[in-house]
Amino acid sequence: MTEPQSLYVMKASNGRVKIGRSKQVAARAVQLRSERNTRVSVVYSTEPIVDAKPAELIAVRLLRLTGTRVSGEWFSVGTDVAIAAVQRALRIHEGIEPPPDFSVLRAKTPLGPVLSMRLDPELKERLKELAARENRSLTNYIETQLREISRQVAQRNAEMEDAGTGGGAG
Repeated sequence: MTEPQSLYVMKASNGRVKIGRSKQVAARAVQLRSERNTRVSVVYSTEPIVDAKPAELIAVRLLRLTGTRVSGEWFSVGTDVAIAAVQRALRIHEGIEPPPDFSVLRAKTPLGPVLSMRLDPELKERLKELAARENRSLTNYIETQLREISRQVAQRNAEMEDAGTGGGAG
């Protein structure tokens, strides 16, 4: 049997959050600061639990469902979302709550059909540079930008609908 470990949520100075487990959370934070050469702070940790690895894996999978994974156990989410994922993972691990359907994470295309694009090499390099500034993969960066554009278009459409239906008669 393994020694009890705490699950934790840490936040790096670049805003990314990490979910993990450790017997000594503070020492793990120091190690991450050294490895990543950045400030890392502990924002949440649980009491030590026996067999913490499955609960950690559940928490990571819960966050992977949000599509915000940057790499490994690092995510581009708010600490409140990460903390909620850890708390929910513990409830699932303890059998208090049923797990969601994680099967989409095993699929080769978990978010639906694959979109294939041919990019001008100069544009691709520029996008890679922008992605690197945000510590993202090229695919994650493009997806994030497309989501933002989609959100803006939907907002403009809603504003146009409101203007067309609400303003003229008086």
